[in-house]
Amino acid sequence: MLPSRAATPPRPGRRARAGHVPCAPSALWCHARRANPSRGYRRVCGELLVLGVKVAASASSLRTRSSWSVTKNLTDWLEAALPSMTRWRAAARRSVDWAALEADLGTALPSDYRSLAEAYPLLLIDDFLAVSIPRPGAEALWASASREDEILQDLYEMGDTEDYVPFPQPGGLISWAESNSGDCFYRRTSPADPDAWPVVVRTDNGEWIEFPVGAVEFLAGVYGRTLHVPGMPGNFPSDFPQVLGLSDRTD
Repeated sequence: MLPSRAATPPRPGRRARAGHVPCAPSALWCHARRANPSRGYRRVCGELLVLGVKVAASASSLRTRSSWSVTKNLTDWLEAALPSMTRWRAAARRSVDWAALEADLGTALPSDYRSLAEAYPLLLIDDFLAVSIPRPGAEALWASASREDEILQDLYEMGDTEDYVPFPQPGGLISWAESNSGDCFYRRTSPADPDAWPVVVRTDNGEWIEFPVGAVEFLAGVYGRTLHVPGMPGNFPSDFPQVLGLSDRTD
C-alpha cells in the first residue's frame, strides 16, 4: 500500500509533502507503484479504490510508452501545453552529435528527449524550471556534467536518495531539469530501453516521487494540468507560463 512518511513542515509558499494533504489520484497511483513495483496497475488501482480513491483512465495511462510513433505527438502535445515555447523552435534541425554525446555519457538517451533537443535550445519556463538541453559542439561538456552530478552524489552519500543511486551506477539517475528553488528532475536509467525510463522528482521538501512517463510527456502533463506533482510551489504551474530559449551562440 502507500508508504508512510514522517511529517515535515513544508517551506513557505509550497504545498505540504505527499501523504499529508490530499493528492491527485495520478500522484497516489505513482506512489503506490513505486512502493509495490511487483504489482500490476490494475491491482494498485483496486487497492486505492478500497481507500476511496478512484483512479481515472487518464491516470493509469501514465504507464510508460515505448512506441516510437508517439514521439512526435508528445512534442506536439508539449507545444500545445506551452504555446510560448514555439517561438524558440529552431528553423533547422539542431545538429547535436548524439553518437559522441552518448559515447561520452555511456548510455543512449530517450527518443522523445532527442527530438526535443533537436528542435529547441535550453529552455527556461516561467523563470523557474530550467530544462537542460545539450548545445551542438558542447556534447562532451553536457555528458560530463550528467555523469558527475555532485549534488546527487552528496545526497547519495548522506543516505538521502531512498533506493535511488547516481548514474553511472546501474539504473542510476541522470538529471534533465531543475528549478530555481532546488527541485531536481531526473531520469531513472532502467529498464534497458531508454524510451521506458521513468521521471523521478526530488522536491525541495525532500520528497522523492516517480512518474512512469518520459521527460517530454511529463512536461506536457504538468503544463497541460493533467499531471500533478506534490510538494511543488502553490503557483506551479502558472496560468500562462512563459518560456525563454537560451541561444546556442557562445560569442
